[in-house]
This record gives sequence, structure tokens and C-alpha cells, in this order.
Amino acid sequence: MANASAPQNPLLTAPIPLMIRKIGIPVSIGAFFNTMFNVVDTIYGGLISDQALAALSLAFPITFIVLALGFGFSLGVTALIGNSLGEGETEVAQKQGIQALILATFVSLITTFLVIRTAPFLLEVLGATEPSYKQLGLDYINPLFYGSFFFLIVQVLIGILNAQGNSLPGRNFLIGGFVLNLALNPWFIFGGLGLPALGIAGIAWATVIVQALGCIYTGYEVIKSQLLTRQSIARDWVPHLPSFSQISAQGLPNTIDILGVSIGFFILNYYVSPFGQNAIAALGSASRIEQVALLPVLGVNTAILALIAQNNGAGNIDRMYETLRIGLIYGIGLMLITMALSMIFARPLMRLFTSDPEIIEIGVQYVRIRGWGLAPNAIFFAAANVFRGLKRPYLPLGWNMLRFVLLPWLFIYIYIVRLGYGLNTIWIVSLVPFIIVGTLSLLHVWWFLPPNPAKS
Repeated sequence: MANASAPQNPLLTAPIPLMIRKIGIPVSIGAFFNTMFNVVDTIYGGLISDQALAALSLAFPITFIVLALGFGFSLGVTALIGNSLGEGETEVAQKQGIQALILATFVSLITTFLVIRTAPFLLEVLGATEPSYKQLGLDYINPLFYGSFFFLIVQVLIGILNAQGNSLPGRNFLIGGFVLNLALNPWFIFGGLGLPALGIAGIAWATVIVQALGCIYTGYEVIKSQLLTRQSIARDWVPHLPSFSQISAQGLPNTIDILGVSIGFFILNYYVSPFGQNAIAALGSASRIEQVALLPVLGVNTAILALIAQNNGAGNIDRMYETLRIGLIYGIGLMLITMALSMIFARPLMRLFTSDPEIIEIGVQYVRIRGWGLAPNAIFFAAANVFRGLKRPYLPLGWNMLRFVLLPWLFIYIYIVRLGYGLNTIWIVSLVPFIIVGTLSLLHVWWFLPPNPAKS
């Protein structure tokens, strides 16, 4: 039951449009700088060589594993702590935050060991059979996973802050990380000031350093928020298996859900590889543009999750319906704008990554075809974050596997392998599942929500 101070909680009382903007705008700004962080990495990869650019694209499905773990735990922690705060259970929320940090530490160690051992095989499966090509991929992957601890911890800390409706520290970290990465990349790649040239590995080490510093900053902000205190840490620092189970039940479905993106890109890479390294390089560059186009809706998603979680804990069903409705309006509207902009500026954006005309042309076609999936993606993301806020993360997991893995694989197999269509057909048939699943998941979430008392 909510405590007496609950009415003072703006997530439970303030106007929904205001809260979506207050939470969402900082997240979207931070997400922009985070994606530009990756764009800068891609640009510097192209400066090293076209083969290095292709290696970055090929390594993406593997390196995305650590990102999926971090984002998955972050979403799970936001849902759990948000519900606990909505119920007025502050001590429970504190314990969930501390145990999530402990569990993330264990998971990072296991992940590092497994990926370092299997990365050579995975790169070969993706098509890196040439030794120099494969080595470039390994030079990038290995440092990132040696630093996986920092990736997971910083995301858990951001999840704790988002659960409280405080998205400003996450924004600040991502902006600062972008600026620092911009300075570290050329230094680490090309050397100087006593540091030898590290090549493509320098891109990875710069990223690890940024994440490590982010842990210090976001950790300070979490302590300042008073959710984690010396007393709560002293009380809850011992690993607690039931808490691990509870956190895993929320975090792992989200991780597998997000890994569906990696698996989806694995499938795309696998079927695009026969079209040559230029096609792979174009896929890597154009997918960065697609990520930039999706940025504005990420803030809306975070706001939906935080609002649904706390209002679900407090039993405010009418505010949950309003959150979904307003979130859809904002999300779809933003995606229609970014769809138009990405299609118009596809060619000059591709020229940021490479001067090769074939890579540019392939990338332009990718952006202009897949751009039609931006609004359906906004619909799916809104539905998915309602399910997560209700502590039902396995439902968006199923929909996302259908959206990003099963249907794309089926359609690509039919049209490319069996019928022999060309490269652009891969972009078309990987778009169709976004439309199908976006529609069905929205119908599902409206059916799943409790009856709205405001309509009775």
C-alpha cells in the first residue's frame, strides 16, 4: 500500500504529458549523444580502412550482447523499483537496487569469459574467414568484453535513477561520454603522447574508459538520490538468491528481448554477406542512421515505463491508460518526422561514413525502405514498455522475437534463398514484420490492461 507521501510523487500526480516530456526529453537527448558516440566510432573505423568499417559492422551482433545485458537489467530494475516506490516500499526498493548491482557483477564476469572464448567462432559464422578481417573483429570485441563490468553497472545505476523519474544524470553521462570519446578515439587509434597506435582496438578501449567513468558519476547520483544509503548498503550487501531470482525474472526476459535485435542483425549480416563486404559496410553505416532516427522515441519509452511501473504499484489504472494514449501520440508523431528527415537526407548522411559510391547507394536504399518501419516500431515500443511496467517482460519478449527474428528469417529465406531476389528485397521483407507486430502488440496490450474505471 502506498505511504502517506505518495501524493507528493509527481509520477503519481502530475499531468501525464508533462511527465512524459520531463522524463523523455533528457533521455532522448542522451540517446542522441549515445548514438552519435557510435556514429563517431563508425566514422573512425572508416578512416582506418573500409575493411575495418566492415569489421565493426560484423562485430556488432556480438558486441550487442553486453549492451543487451545492460539495457535488460536497466529496464528490469526500473520496473521493479518503480512498482516498489509506487507501493511506498522504500526499503524493498533499496534492496532491489543493491542486489541488482551485485548480480550485474556476477553476470559480467560470466559473460566476459564466454564471449572471449567463442568470439573467433562467431566471427567465422558471420563470414570473417579471411584472417586479417577476423583479427580486426577480435581486436575490437575483446577489449569491450574485458570492460563489460562497467557497461552493466552503469546501466543498472541509470535504471535506479529512471525508476525515480530522474533521467537527467543518464543524459549528462551520455553527453559527457560523447565528448570524451570524441577526444579519446583519434588519440587511441593513431597514437601520440607516449601511447602507441592501437588501431581498431583503440575505439574499444576508449569506450571502456568512458563507461568506467560513467559508473563513478551515476553511482554518485544514486547515492545523492538517497535511494541507496550507507545504512541500506550495510543492511543488504550480502548476495540474496531470492532477490537474484526476482531481478532475473524481470531483467533476463528484457535482455533476451533486446538480444533479439542482435540476433536479427546476425540474420541480416548472414544473408547480406554473400553480396560482398561493401554490402556489409553499408548495412553497418545505414543501421546507424536508422538508430539516430529512432532516438526521439526512446525518451517516450523510458517515460512510459517509469509512469506505468509507479502507477501500477499505486493502483492508478486510469493514469496507466492515459500514459499509453499520450505515449502513442508522442511516439508516432516523432517517428513520422524522423522518417521524412532520414529519407530526405539519406545520401549526405551516408557520405559521413564513406566515399565509396556503391556503399553509399546500398545504404541509401536501406534507409529509404526501412524508414517506413519507424512509426510501427514506436507502437511496438509503447506496448512493450507497458508490459514491462506491469512486470510482464516475457510478453514483449515473445512479440520482439517474432518481429525481429522469426518473421524476418522466414521472409528472407523464402524471397532470397528460395526465390533468388536481390539485396533490396532483404530490406523490404525485414520491414514487414515491424508493421505486423506493431499492430498486434498494441491490440494485445489494450486487451491485457485492467478495465479502466474512468470509462465505467
